[in-house]
Amino acid sequence: MNERGRLVVVAAVAALASACVTSGQIEEREGVLRSQIKMVREKQRGEECAARNLAIAEANVDFAAIEADEGYGGRAIDHLDIAEAAARKAVEESKPCAAVKVVIPNAPKVQVAVTARDTDGDGIPDPDDDCPLVPGVRQPHPKNGCPLPTDRDGDGVPDDIDRCPDVAGPKENDGCPWPDRDKDGVPDREDRCPDVPGPASNQGCPLDRDGDGIPDDKDLCPDEPGVPELQGCPIKDSDGDGVPDHLDKCPLIAGPPENNGCPWPDRDGDGVPDKDDKCPDVPGLKKFAGCPDTDGDGIPDPDDDCPTEPGPSAPHPRNGCPPPPPEIRHYSLVVVTKKQIEIKQQVHFATNKWEILPDSFELLNQVAQVMKDYASMNIEVQGHTDNVSGRAHNLKLSQHRADSVRTYLVKQGIDPSRLTAKGFAFDVPIASNSTERGRAANRRVEFHITAQ
Repeated sequence: MNERGRLVVVAAVAALASACVTSGQIEEREGVLRSQIKMVREKQRGEECAARNLAIAEANVDFAAIEADEGYGGRAIDHLDIAEAAARKAVEESKPCAAVKVVIPNAPKVQVAVTARDTDGDGIPDPDDDCPLVPGVRQPHPKNGCPLPTDRDGDGVPDDIDRCPDVAGPKENDGCPWPDRDKDGVPDREDRCPDVPGPASNQGCPLDRDGDGIPDDKDLCPDEPGVPELQGCPIKDSDGDGVPDHLDKCPLIAGPPENNGCPWPDRDGDGVPDKDDKCPDVPGLKKFAGCPDTDGDGIPDPDDDCPTEPGPSAPHPRNGCPPPPPEIRHYSLVVVTKKQIEIKQQVHFATNKWEILPDSFELLNQVAQVMKDYASMNIEVQGHTDNVSGRAHNLKLSQHRADSVRTYLVKQGIDPSRLTAKGFAFDVPIASNSTERGRAANRRVEFHITAQ
């Protein structure tokens, strides 16, 4: 492989690095360097005083031309940098050779130095001019006599060190603008939302319509102020149970926080949750922890020894059970049924009066004994008459007779609260009032049981 071929292969590796370098810049530098090399060789006898550096400079300019032709601007710039450094050294080394010696015959040997030329006419002699063929200004070596660098984009970064010479950019980024992916005018390094356009006043993020501090593009509820943990949506409690919807497993049904906002199960539907219900499968009362009280005696069924029969509550020996029936007695003048204390003979009063005759005392004594034997029994004493005389008279007479019997029973030790008395006149006959026998049957007293 010849030298040119090898350079072409090497140049391919650096192709990508040349993207920011224009061919015009390379050609411009190449032309300046070739002129400078020619001046050193012809004007300052460079072949005698700076042969090595002159050769290096010339070779690297040639290499740069080859790289540029192949499209590898970066590699071309590298060669131009080497050529420029070598050319400067060649200028320095050839300065002594630029002096001209004049010898005058028969005169003392005096060396007269002739002022060096100023090829570019910039007032800086060629030996001191780092750019002898291009007018420039005085400035520190190695730019003395060279023109000031141009700044095409006016960003304050000279073109020779500006990575983006045609686009203004800050010095901190080598003359290139900062990246701005969303093209909103806010550079990415300052943009809180670099992928979504937004005004600079909002640090490059879209506006926030609801003012909750969450940009509209990230706000799931952009028109309602919300919180970050709900991505901009407000905290809601639809069922009003104090558990916010996003934490509520039953957001439309009120429930306690301990059950994640859901109501406790209530299988029997009695309003007592299963966790507190001692009888979860049977409807009951809250005061009895969800258990029923079937007999209504104030003792819940699980604790009632007789749940279907009312009875006294604890600490009674028979918890919730009624007292045992009294010892069966045989009463000679009365019979106890479910509805009445039936008497086997009538209560006798003085004619047309309410004074009880003595022959009825034993009968009433047995009625009193029945009430003593049945301690929970209550009685209504009813007075009835025949239809002789008017109703008003008989109503008064029947009431007085019922009251007399009640008074007699109280005197026998029966609690007055267990006794009531009522007169019915002739409104409830049990026989015909058209016969004496029927009228006699209708003149009577009855003992109706109102409570057992």
